[in-house]
Amino acid sequence: MIIPKYEQTEENFLKDSAGKKIILWGEYGSSVEEAAEKYGNIGYIISDNPERWGEKHPCGLTYCPPEQLYSESADSTVILVTCGSAHALNAALTIQRADNFCIYYYHLLRGVFLSEFSRKLYENYDMIRTAAQDMDPVSARILLEAVQRRMIGCTDEFGDLRISEDQQYYFACKGSAGHEIILDCGGYIGDTAERFVRYLGNKAEKIYSYEALPANIRSLGLVSDKFRQDESLDTELIIMPYAVSDRSGTVSFIETDVPDACFAPDFRNEAKIKCTKPVSTIEVETRSIDETIPADEKVTIIKMDIEGAEYEALIGAERTIRTHRPRLAISIYHNAEDYWRIWKLLRSYVPEYKFAVRHHKARHVDTVLYAWT
Repeated sequence: MIIPKYEQTEENFLKDSAGKKIILWGEYGSSVEEAAEKYGNIGYIISDNPERWGEKHPCGLTYCPPEQLYSESADSTVILVTCGSAHALNAALTIQRADNFCIYYYHLLRGVFLSEFSRKLYENYDMIRTAAQDMDPVSARILLEAVQRRMIGCTDEFGDLRISEDQQYYFACKGSAGHEIILDCGGYIGDTAERFVRYLGNKAEKIYSYEALPANIRSLGLVSDKFRQDESLDTELIIMPYAVSDRSGTVSFIETDVPDACFAPDFRNEAKIKCTKPVSTIEVETRSIDETIPADEKVTIIKMDIEGAEYEALIGAERTIRTHRPRLAISIYHNAEDYWRIWKLLRSYVPEYKFAVRHHKARHVDTVLYAWT
């Protein structure tokens, strides 16, 4: 188990480390210098590099091998992991092999978004575990492992959670009987629409693609033309130029200087602290699924990857989901609460739904909740 003993806050760290020895594990950027300046009771630095053992860091702390932990008592020692988030899991597992130390992660203590995300997962872990108990053992393991790794601020080290034969969104296509009516929420440039066509062929009768950004809408238009020009294909791609939500209105998207990076600040708090420069703000229309899809349109698949707006969008799709019971592929990794509240919402809509979770990337992104009857 790699669940933190306590919420990863500065207040809890100071309380737990009072009167105890702090040992730093690894280093990333200026983390060691900052920690040494903030905390006075640091013993040494654990390093995986044998060439450093016995040397001193410029701040005066000595580098020691990992085996040094076996001489420490977990009752009188707190480990502060100062390596980067990409190595947080490996650090946790290595430390816990030595003893049941109290472990804190410096990137969580100093990072607003990661700290808040971890706190929400910690507070709601019982509900997340309840959701996991409503799934098959493989899905339960993937969900709980993904959550625990995000609780300690991992941004990599997720590759072992992937199942190669379950490609992203293909899980929602299993058991297709034909005449699929698909809602692709977060259509982007049409890549997911093309993926559905690869999976389903002419069984994909209609794809409603929701996309609000003008550049992406133009790309979707090219994919729509491609489908029409393919004489072997009967799929109709219908572009819905809206951001999906629970009601009609508008929302601001912030474009940044990173290619393909565009965030809705109401849904994606991380955008406020990313090391990117805002380029422009775009106002886009929001619409709900229930008001844009005819009530008699028998929707069979709904896919959502909409940067944290999934919960609101599902509220706006209640009639469609209750009536037609479509197969679902919903991203749950953008918002910490989505790891359990989306499951709970869908369970209330359709008590007969079965659920599964799959993780599709080696990084922390693309954890998807699947549902079907």
